[in-house]
Amino acid sequence: MNWKHILLILCAVVAGIALGAGFAGFSGRIGPEQTTAGSALAAMPEPVTETVPAVSIGTTLIRPADSAVDRVTAAGNIELVDTQQVVARVDGYVDEVLVEVGDVVGSGDLLVALDRDDLRRAVDQARISLTSAELQLDNLLAEASAAELAAAVAELKSAEENLAEVHNGASEGELAAARSNAASAWARYDDLRNGASENERIQLAAAVENAHVAMQEAQTEYDKVAWREDVGMTRQAAQLQQATISYGSALAAYEEAVAPASQADLQSALSQAQTAQQQLDDLLAGPTAVNIAAAESQVAAARSRLDTLLRGADETDIELAQLSIDQAQLTLLEARLDLIKAELVAPAAGTVLRVNVDESDRISAGTVAITVADLSQLQLTIDVAEVDIPKISVGQLADVTIDAFPERVFAGMISGIEPSSSAQEGVIDYPVTVRLIDEALTGVRPGMTAVATLRSESADARWLVPTTAVQENDGETVVMKSRDEDALPVAVVVEGVQGEWTVVRSTQLQSGDEVFGATTFVKQEDEWVPFSGPPPGAPGAGGRSP
Repeated sequence: MNWKHILLILCAVVAGIALGAGFAGFSGRIGPEQTTAGSALAAMPEPVTETVPAVSIGTTLIRPADSAVDRVTAAGNIELVDTQQVVARVDGYVDEVLVEVGDVVGSGDLLVALDRDDLRRAVDQARISLTSAELQLDNLLAEASAAELAAAVAELKSAEENLAEVHNGASEGELAAARSNAASAWARYDDLRNGASENERIQLAAAVENAHVAMQEAQTEYDKVAWREDVGMTRQAAQLQQATISYGSALAAYEEAVAPASQADLQSALSQAQTAQQQLDDLLAGPTAVNIAAAESQVAAARSRLDTLLRGADETDIELAQLSIDQAQLTLLEARLDLIKAELVAPAAGTVLRVNVDESDRISAGTVAITVADLSQLQLTIDVAEVDIPKISVGQLADVTIDAFPERVFAGMISGIEPSSSAQEGVIDYPVTVRLIDEALTGVRPGMTAVATLRSESADARWLVPTTAVQENDGETVVMKSRDEDALPVAVVVEGVQGEWTVVRSTQLQSGDEVFGATTFVKQEDEWVPFSGPPPGAPGAGGRSP
């Protein structure tokens, strides 16, 4: 049976009740107790239908049952259930800030990116190191080729020949070459230190003078044909050019000879002469213990490489190579993790509350960059007196009113009761957290002043609904709750009937709910009175019972 059929049945039932009540003259018990208003109506002359208000099928606001227990009311301020701080996990410079305060983000959205160039290079370097370690292990496991064996044999032979030469000392040819090199180096140093001799200077000056005369004679011959258009192609032009070059070269040689050597040139020449002399002295002294040891070390290394190729790698070499691979893999993993850590993402969906960094900022690991919170997850903390603590428990429902929305009642639920108390001026209170579970929290903001009314489960679960609202649907007792102009069946347990009102129990109903159904009488101040419709402008006017 759908809700449209139920509404048709409701129309018929309500109409029947209204006509029955009119013709009976209200002679029976209308409400849970006989009222003076009911007696007055019974004494009125017929037709009594003129005193019964016209009933229209609409919705009726449910009411708490009369058996409700004590309620606990306390005030507090709306606050966020939780805030998520996005913390930098590596040091670096901020490259991008992709959000602003107030932006709505989803879980995993990129919020801040650090500069990742160095981190990418670290990943590449770690990958290269891993590849190198893997190749080394492959080489150990692979058999040596003929070319590798031949190269190893040649290397060993060369090392052994070098060792023999070291033991035998320098040959006569090597000594002669060393003596010549040392003599030449010292002669150059002496020339720089002493400068050119007097005869060399006279010769260089004469060369300069001869070159100058030759250049003047060439200039004279050139001047004789300078008028010609093709003078550049003449013999005189070529001779003048050659004479000019010769003069410049002679002049430069003279100036170099007469100029004193610089300190840097002298120091360089001296160093070269000393090095050449040391080499000659070493050859004359014969091989030293250090020379012999170095040559023997080269022979040992070459022989070890050859032996390794011949017998293959042993277990220790293979194990060391595998350890190098493991270390390289770990280094690559850490480099990749650091690269991932350079991207700060939202830990959960929510709204950005604070942005603490700017682009180009240098931040360190542990810096709080972004703060995010889900603005739909709200709560308030109230102080409940010690005498009221036994009346409440975690999971208990509550009605929450907010000063900014005086006409609305929000659904809440106790999510926590502090185990320790606070005492102020002799009053013992316990902090109690009430979580807002209402689906419609648009406009509700942290910091707003609110009042929570805590009721026991019996008070929250027992409600007065119009008797006409109680229906059977597929073998289940239900009332049709109004929701977004639609009818939602809610299962109830009937506990008793009070005239046109029925006491039902249901955890799916809460204060502020409306159900489809109507009454001709309502209870006001412990007395049943005729219902003449809601006052003009009141909520529900025009089809909804109070």
